[in-house]
Amino acid sequence: MNVLLVGMDVAPSKAFQALQQELEGRGVTVQFFLGFGNALPLEKRSIASAVAQADILLTGMSSFEKESAVELAFISEAIKKNVPWGAYQDTYGTLGRAQFQAALSQANFLFVIDENEKQKAKDMFPEEVKIVVVGNPTWDEYFFPATSREQVRQKLGIEEEEILVLIPGVKSLMVELPLISATIDAIKASGDKSNYCVVFSPHPGSQILIQAYQELDWCQDNIRVRMVPKEEMSGNEILPGSDLVVSSVSSLIIGAACQRINLIGWLNQFELNRQQELNGQEIWPPMKMQLGPILTPGTGHLLKNKIYRAGTIGQYHRNQEKLFPKPIKPGQTLIKMADYLIAQTN
Repeated sequence: MNVLLVGMDVAPSKAFQALQQELEGRGVTVQFFLGFGNALPLEKRSIASAVAQADILLTGMSSFEKESAVELAFISEAIKKNVPWGAYQDTYGTLGRAQFQAALSQANFLFVIDENEKQKAKDMFPEEVKIVVVGNPTWDEYFFPATSREQVRQKLGIEEEEILVLIPGVKSLMVELPLISATIDAIKASGDKSNYCVVFSPHPGSQILIQAYQELDWCQDNIRVRMVPKEEMSGNEILPGSDLVVSSVSSLIIGAACQRINLIGWLNQFELNRQQELNGQEIWPPMKMQLGPILTPGTGHLLKNKIYRAGTIGQYHRNQEKLFPKPIKPGQTLIKMADYLIAQTN
């Protein structure tokens, strides 16, 4: 059996890397083309050759045109050669990506993250497309972090009494810099005299040059700010040591919910427009799940109140536990994905 895995964005690349190991552990031959945030420069003949050898194809659905064009090239070849294929939904909103709509209507199957997304997919695509709820294997890892709170803070040089505020990057300076500035201003305006460390973690798939963040290294009064590059520690690695996550549209909102960390969602008009363009919807579904307070354009001034009351927003943890229950053990999503792929070729 030969399984072909293709993902250009970071999220599907990480998931498929883990799936590759699961499949190979069962004796399955795996071909993989993973970009980790970059579009691999592949020739048409290389794509055709890989698809010709495959018994089944699984692709990601990347955000931007350059990356998704690679995935769509593999899909087109699979359709031409009658190779069964499916797509993997790595997060909320991907089913609405315009560049994939025509292709997904011809898919043999779709892997989706939960029952609500399954119903959405059923409403969007022909009944011939099999919708399979599998989850997201990288979200499983949030429940079983490799490092403890104490280890993270020691590595970053953060004292136990400091409040660590994590701001994840989203691959857009027009969203990131206003959010960082708003968070700093909100801490100052809150009147809280506790010591804060605001850590910005660039998105691992971002193409923004690191020099753009050079000013994010300063200290004033009870607030210090720093940028931690992915080569030092990723956002996923920093998360377990955090007291509060202030985020726009990022998978670390899911991570914070899985680890029952206080979080505040923040959306400016640029991000709302960007989500409409990328996913066909302004408000990312997790922002509607009551995982933490959400601030939209016109309510940003309330951030100071939310930060000051961060210790009291534990009421949202009940929703976090309900919507993202902890698995009994890691790896269950990978098992579901591998089981399905193997069953299709037996």
